[in-house]
Amino acid sequence: MGKGPLNGMILGESIKLIIMGFADLSISEIATDNHFSEEEVMGPCNHRGIAYPASQTRLQLEETKAVMLDFFGLAA
Repeated sequence: MGKGPLNGMILGESIKLIIMGFADLSISEIATDNHFSEEEVMGPCNHRGIAYPASQTRLQLEETKAVMLDFFGLAA
């Protein structure tokens, strides 16, 4: 098996759901599942213009993917 950017990483439940094509996750859940602070998750949301009124806001699948790609350095 080749070495990819995620090779050897322990993935949180939220990233596993994203890879499978499902997301019903809040900013808070993404942060908790992947050992980030809520502020770290909100940063890419702000940068990408993703609106959220609170950390319990549920993000759409494409928004969640974009935020996670930013964290793992895979964003285009």
